[in-house]
Order: sequence, then structure tokens, then C-alpha cells
Amino acid sequence: MAYFQWIYCPECAGRLIQFSDGENVRPYCPKCRKHYYHNPPPVVALLAANSEGKLLAVKRAVEPAYGKWCLVCGFMELLETPEQAVLRELAEEAGLTGEVKRLVGVFYEESERLGSVIVLGYEVAVDGQPKQGSDALEAKFFDIGKLPPLAFQSQREMLEIYRAGR
Repeated sequence: MAYFQWIYCPECAGRLIQFSDGENVRPYCPKCRKHYYHNPPPVVALLAANSEGKLLAVKRAVEPAYGKWCLVCGFMELLETPEQAVLRELAEEAGLTGEVKRLVGVFYEESERLGSVIVLGYEVAVDGQPKQGSDALEAKFFDIGKLPPLAFQSQREMLEIYRAGR
């Protein structure tokens, strides 16, 4: 699996070496005496429903999965709560505001570029008509049974949990 490889220390710009503790191999800076970890970054994904019970999906304008449909999703920013990330992504990708209802679940997703991500799935109530945002080619509501195929496995799992709880 190809994913981001650390080459230089972010603190001193020295070349990192690969250090093994017998189980894991991690980048290590001999000058700073610091290990660096390839931890999965947190991502939020939204089951955003309007008052008619229709779910929001966006057609991706970025890789991975360019041109495919998915739920609104994105990386959390530093010092941002998951709920803040949910509302920011909703505004950025679909031009909507909403109310976070509940955490649907936490999911693991493999990523070609990053190795893996941890996906925090939230149910969100939204009003208004979606508009294509910065990371979306298109944004629209669908009846739950007529959603296009979702690009990411974690989102398909989220959708199944959501359907079972209705």
C-alpha cells in the first residue's frame, strides 16, 4: 500500500531514519531524538437529512474518488471538535447549515494515500437547498432508497446503521 512517507524531520529538517521496535517501524530523528507516528487522521462524514427525510450526497471534485458520489465528509482541523468539523464541512461542500443530532458510529477506512483514516459518522438535520461547494461537483438530496452508490465503504456501513435505526 502506497501512502505518505516521512523523509525529513519537521522540527530540524534532518533526514529521518526508520526505527524498529521489533513490531513496528517508525520514522525517527536521531538529532532530535524523536519518533514520528503514522496515526490515522480523523475524518467526519454526515448523514444529512432534510425535513422530508431525504439524504444529502455530493459528487466529489477531489481525489480520492473524483466524480463519484459520497456523503459530505472531510478531515477535522487542528483544535476543532468533531461537531464543529461536521458543520464546517456541511457549509463548505453543500452551502448548508444544520444541527448535529447524534454520533452514528466510528469506522475504519483504508486510504491509499494515508494508510488509513478513522471516520466519525454523524446524523445531521439540515434545511434549505444544497449548492455545490468547494470540494463538490454537485450536491443534492435523494430518497434514502435512491441514493447513488457511495464511494467509501465506511459511508455504506454508516448508511446501513442509519437505515436499521429508522
